Amino acid sequence: MGDYSDDSQNVPPQNKVDNGFPTIETSIHSGELLPKTDLSTVFAFPEHVEYQGERPQGIVQGKSYRLPKALFLGKLWSDKHTSENAKEKHLLMNKYANILRSDSTCSRKSRHQLEGALNLLTEAGMDPRVSTHDEEDFNMLAAHLKDYRICVWTIQKHTLRPEIIHQQNEQAHGMIPLLCIDGSYDFFIPTVPNVNLSYCFKCHDFGGRYHARTCSAICKKCGSEKCYPDPNVNIFCEKCRISFHSKKCFDAHSKRKSKVSLPCCEKYEWCQKCRQVVHRPSYSKRVHKCHVYFCRFCDEKVNHRYTWAHMRANPNFRKLLNESGHRSIFA
Repeated sequence: MGDYSDDSQNVPPQNKVDNGFPTIETSIHSGELLPKTDLSTVFAFPEHVEYQGERPQGIVQGKSYRLPKALFLGKLWSDKHTSENAKEKHLLMNKYANILRSDSTCSRKSRHQLEGALNLLTEAGMDPRVSTHDEEDFNMLAAHLKDYRICVWTIQKHTLRPEIIHQQNEQAHGMIPLLCIDGSYDFFIPTVPNVNLSYCFKCHDFGGRYHARTCSAICKKCGSEKCYPDPNVNIFCEKCRISFHSKKCFDAHSKRKSKVSLPCCEKYEWCQKCRQVVHRPSYSKRVHKCHVYFCRFCDEKVNHRYTWAHMRANPNFRKLLNESGHRSIFA
C-alpha cells in the first residue's frame, strides 16, 4: 500500500444523498477510512521570521481538505464554549478532547478531522469529493457558518506576531480562528502569549491580558454575567457599604466564583471620601490613599495638584500602572 497522505483518496463510505451530494457516515472499519501511515501536519513558518511570543502549533492533519478541517475544528471549539445546555456542552467538550488528544496517532486525528470536514462540506451544499478549496469556497463556507465570526491570521517575514488579514461575519457571537500561511489553513487558539489577544465568549470581542477587569458582559459589582439593575430595588450592604439594584446582584456579590477566589464583598468597599469603589487593604495588601493617581509620564503616584516633571515616560509604565492599583491621569 502506498503513502496516502492525500486525504482525497480516503473519503469515508457514502450512504445517503442530500442536496445532490452524498452524506458522509462514520464507518466502524477505521482501516477503510485511512491507512496506518504517519500523516504529518503541513505547517511551516516562513524563513527568517523574527517572531516574538509562543508560536501557534499546527493542529490540522494531512495535505488536503485543510480549509474545511480547520473550520470544523474551530466550530467545535466555539460550540463547546457557547453551548448553554450542560449535557450538550459536556458532549462537545469530550468530542473536542478526543479529536485532539495528545496520545492519539496522526492517522486517527486525520480520520476524525476528515469526517468532520466532509460533513461540513455536505451541509454547506458543496461537493465533498473536491479536496482543494479557494477564496470562493471560503466565502461559501463562511456564508453557511453565518453564526460564527471567522478571523484569519497570517505570519509573514519580519513579523513579530500573527496579523489579522481577513474577517467574516464580524457581528456573529461564535468564533472560528484560522491561521493561513502560503495558502494553507490551520486552526489555532488565539491567546495573549501568541497573538497578544484572546477571544471573550462573554462579550464576544477580543481582549488583552487584563480584559476581565473591563469586560462589558461582567457586572462590576458582583462579577457575574447577565446582571441587570432594577430601578425599583435598592439594597445596601453594611459590610462593603455598596448599594445594589437587584436581589440577584446583592446575593451574587457575597458568593465565591470559585473555590480559590474571594467574593466581591471581601475585595471591594466604598470610600466615602473618594466617592468611589476601591480595593480593600486586606485584599490588595496596600493602604488606600484618597485622590492619589498614577502619572503615566512621571511614573509616580501623585495627586491633582503637583508639578509635572517633563521627562520621558518609563517604557514599563503600563506594568507599573497595573501593579500600582491606582487610576491613571495625563497631566
